[in-house]
Amino acid sequence: MQPAFQKEQDRLLENLKSNEKSVPAAARRVESALAYGTNHPYGEFLTKESVSRVSLEDVVKYYQNFFVPANAYLVVVGDVQFESIKEQIIGHFDPWLKASPLVTGLAEPRDAQYTQINFIDMPNAVQSEIAVENLVDLKMSDPDYFPALLANKVLGGSFRSYLNASLREDKGYTYGARSSIGADKYAARFRASASVRNEVTDSAVVVFLDQLERIRDEEIDPEEMEIAKAEYVGSFVMALERPETIARYALNILIEDLPEDFYTTYLEKINAVTAQQAQAAAQEYISLDNARIVVTGKGSDVLENLEKITFKGQEIPIKYYDKYANPAEKPELAAAVPEGVTVQTVLDAYFEAIGGKAAVDKIKSLKLVYEGTAMGSTIKSEELRTADKYAQTTYMNDAPMMGVISKGDELYMKQGGNKVPLPEAMKTDMQKSIGIFVEQAIAQNPEARLVGVEPLADKKAYRIDVPGETVKASYFYDVETGLKIKEATVISMNGQTQNQETSIMEYQEVDGIKFPSLRVVPMGPQQIESKLLEALINYEVQESDFN
Repeated sequence: MQPAFQKEQDRLLENLKSNEKSVPAAARRVESALAYGTNHPYGEFLTKESVSRVSLEDVVKYYQNFFVPANAYLVVVGDVQFESIKEQIIGHFDPWLKASPLVTGLAEPRDAQYTQINFIDMPNAVQSEIAVENLVDLKMSDPDYFPALLANKVLGGSFRSYLNASLREDKGYTYGARSSIGADKYAARFRASASVRNEVTDSAVVVFLDQLERIRDEEIDPEEMEIAKAEYVGSFVMALERPETIARYALNILIEDLPEDFYTTYLEKINAVTAQQAQAAAQEYISLDNARIVVTGKGSDVLENLEKITFKGQEIPIKYYDKYANPAEKPELAAAVPEGVTVQTVLDAYFEAIGGKAAVDKIKSLKLVYEGTAMGSTIKSEELRTADKYAQTTYMNDAPMMGVISKGDELYMKQGGNKVPLPEAMKTDMQKSIGIFVEQAIAQNPEARLVGVEPLADKKAYRIDVPGETVKASYFYDVETGLKIKEATVISMNGQTQNQETSIMEYQEVDGIKFPSLRVVPMGPQQIESKLLEALINYEVQESDFN
């Protein structure tokens, strides 16, 4: 049993390590901890220390104390004969030792005393995670349950909701915005959330507050109510096709103290809700007096504007927390640029750090190959660079998946045999980075600007921004070594944005020039590490390499 326990413990520790720099993971953790408190089961979270403290003996003792008949339900759904299945269940479970679980008390979660912004600084964030939340005292057996469901559906429970329509469709701040109202006999919360670009974080917070005020203060349009009801009817009917849904419903009736006809009259109760009842439920369960606006993002990019937000004529106070929900001091923001430091001096220091500008100038072409793994597949990236051409191809398990080609006036994506031209504005922006080293292109760009000095992990870095209409890029250079330690881009197209970030962890010298040997890219909650396989200086490029 110990080897199995050790394997599971190691897996948990590895997951925690891979999520260490994940902004969404930190945001979800702190949001729950602040809502419920870390001494409540819904607010607790795993840490390296807490996982390492658990022993096999602890697990066995927990199982003995809580995996007992008084805590157990058995639900059977399927084409079975009742008497036959009953006989089998009694035969298998009757010997189970009759015991009651230990009686434990739960801490009582408390709302914020007043509406406030709770900020978690994540210097590696390329977008902000926003959640507006408050506790709710709502149970499935309450008369307000169905009105609350419909109020939330109109606010943020569907694609056409107030939040999604305003934040995604109207403003183009996010891929999607959602909200939910929990119903739980122990503790629950209302939560509305979205991931947005750094530069619109403050504006998105204002939109959230406006839409929450709208669902509370404006009677819902009858057409919107009917659409919300129709969506519930459709999802309810489709869910009934899954056996696990029937099992869940049967279990809910028992553990939530629901009447036996709760689900047989479900649609009837949904259709009976009026717009006035839904509005009243919104006023009851969506708070604008005790709301936590939890923002997890890059302080140096977003805090200055967050501090200026007002609601109902009052500034919203900000409290600071670390990524484990501990109170913290206001983060150190970008320091002023020291006298005499410019874009050019930072770039000169970089060239000197990687081998010297004279050596760099002798390079006429370059081929770089990186390889990593993601979701069980091998991902390889191959780059070819000259002074005026660029080709990048991504392979999955050695099969080409996609590529980007830039040469002359052409810029297109390549997928299989198809060439997809990219928009003119994107071509103009991306061609600002064409060169054997992107720093050579930055040096020729009059729009490049030195923003300041920012903390990055345990280092301080000069940040250079290169603006663009569709592609905005930031480059970070270690103040001490001059080496580049991070690149970040925000690509905006068709009202949507895509954030890309690459951290450079190590360098390797090849023929007197240092190249990044380990690049780390976030992919969802994971970090994808790519190692340098090959660096060929003055590689003999062919015209076919750029087709």
